[in-house]
Amino acid sequence: MNSFKISDDGFLVIDDLLHPSISDKIEDVIFKETRVGLGECIEATCEHPPNHKNVYEQFQLTHATVLNGEWFWSQDLFGIHSLPLLSAISHLGLTPYDSSLARLKINLQTKAYGDAENRHNTPHVDVVDSNYIAMIYYVNDSDGDTFLFNEPNKTDVNDLTLKARISPKKGRIIVMDNDILHTGCHPTKNMYRAVINYGYKPK
Repeated sequence: MNSFKISDDGFLVIDDLLHPSISDKIEDVIFKETRVGLGECIEATCEHPPNHKNVYEQFQLTHATVLNGEWFWSQDLFGIHSLPLLSAISHLGLTPYDSSLARLKINLQTKAYGDAENRHNTPHVDVVDSNYIAMIYYVNDSDGDTFLFNEPNKTDVNDLTLKARISPKKGRIIVMDNDILHTGCHPTKNMYRAVINYGYKPK
């Protein structure tokens, strides 16, 4: 486990770290310039059947620049895609270096209908390595909360208890211990919910 301590709760919510003009630019680039593809629901690591009553899944669109430390797709927009990460690292007094980035992935979820209200996606961890910290950056204002759970990875979904529920807000960043089981949910009021996920190893 890395020696960097985020907080006693294991997570931190940072609002308005980026100037609004930068947040606007990131949103514009994500929705208008970033190439996305049809992704699977989630790289699930929570051991339970996906048809649990509290879990709702449908397709999402993704852009994976870095997954498990490997680079994918075009890196042309890496600079602006990584701005929230670099800002959070600086805010926390950490030092960026390239080999520490295991994940930079954009998820674009579309509006869900029917019985999706008050249900969430599959609980998971982003990088199965406790030396990393996870970050979530909210690209746009939307519904579709993020759920953090108290129990460790691979806990059955029936045994999960809620640690925190955090609403999307454009420019908001969640920084958390990488071993915190978490998930998002599809929006039911807004048309789109976009986030950038990071997996970063502190120096």
